[in-house]
Amino acid sequence: MTFISWGFVALLTGVTATPRDPFPFCSECLPAAVYDAPGIGFDLTHSYGTSAAHLVNGSVLDLSRVIASPDYTNFLSRLVDTPRPPALTFLEKWRRSLNKRLGRPATPEVGVLAGVLLSLRDETVAALSPSLGPSFRLDYVAVTGPPLSGLRREDLSDALEYASLRSWLDPPQPGQGLQAGMYPEALGEAHVAVAADGNGLCVNYRDLFMCWDEEERMPSNIVLIASFTRRALYVAAGVVRAPLHWVQPPLVHTTDLKAGLESMAAYGTPSEFWAHIRGGLRNVAQQALASTDRGLTKVLLLGENATNPDFLDALRESVADLIDSQKSRGTVIRESVLADPVFVGARGAAQYARWRQEAPFGCRELPRCEGQRKERVNDIWDGERVSDL
Repeated sequence: MTFISWGFVALLTGVTATPRDPFPFCSECLPAAVYDAPGIGFDLTHSYGTSAAHLVNGSVLDLSRVIASPDYTNFLSRLVDTPRPPALTFLEKWRRSLNKRLGRPATPEVGVLAGVLLSLRDETVAALSPSLGPSFRLDYVAVTGPPLSGLRREDLSDALEYASLRSWLDPPQPGQGLQAGMYPEALGEAHVAVAADGNGLCVNYRDLFMCWDEEERMPSNIVLIASFTRRALYVAAGVVRAPLHWVQPPLVHTTDLKAGLESMAAYGTPSEFWAHIRGGLRNVAQQALASTDRGLTKVLLLGENATNPDFLDALRESVADLIDSQKSRGTVIRESVLADPVFVGARGAAQYARWRQEAPFGCRELPRCEGQRKERVNDIWDGERVSDL
């Protein structure tokens, strides 16, 4: 994987720093209430949403799972493999703005998305409040999900706003130092699965330039990611080095809404259904391997039905000869290393949220900051929102 050059970064962002320059220091320290707050990740799949928390001590908690409404599943189904929507017209922007001022969702579709986000927010707060205190409020989250070419960025942003949440993936505001283009603006479900598995994570994430240096030296993996739920089969494959880097090469991927576990009844026999599954898995793997002289190094599983024995058999059969080949020898299928495949996407998103809790946009903290926070332990969980600090 080749990362964008520094010259191209400067052209895009106007930043004249080079890898030899130090990342600028922040003028203030993060309060303990921010730094020590859990990083929260949401995963919006085709049929449910999940949340996870990455704590400051490194622990990761699976928090909640919300089964989506039929309106939600139908809405997301329409967004798969549809053309990218055109830019909003002036009238569309005006209508959305008016609805928000009146306290309504920007559009009916935004309301559908917001319904799942509201449920995830409430269940996440309920799960964490016993240990963090009744004053704990959820503000920033990192959201991931499978590719939805027809989803407007504004729809997700407005849905988060309606749920009184903000995204760690929104571009930094003016005056915060380095601007958009230095941090990811989207987290693909396939990439966060690699992050959740502990691959490609820099040690010096609080210093963006040092993190980039680490990422340049990291070994890449040829990864196959398979998400199997009752509504869909999502498969992605390709080269992944640093899954939380701000730019990623595209992966070969497909979303098959006729290959969820609930679709089995539509096939003549179960054997026909599993043959279809094997074909989908193998096709993506073959396309990804066609562009590299290396073989698969990891197979990662996501989704509520990923540990279904018949699915695991289909997966092994579909890539058996690819894994047995000389260039793929040593491939590991991660079906049990992660506690629950249902929460893999949320865990990976929570990893990025953890970084953002500790590392301000556009600068690094002064060395004295950690000591100051330890001296002010009474500030922890004082109920302040990130926006008020």
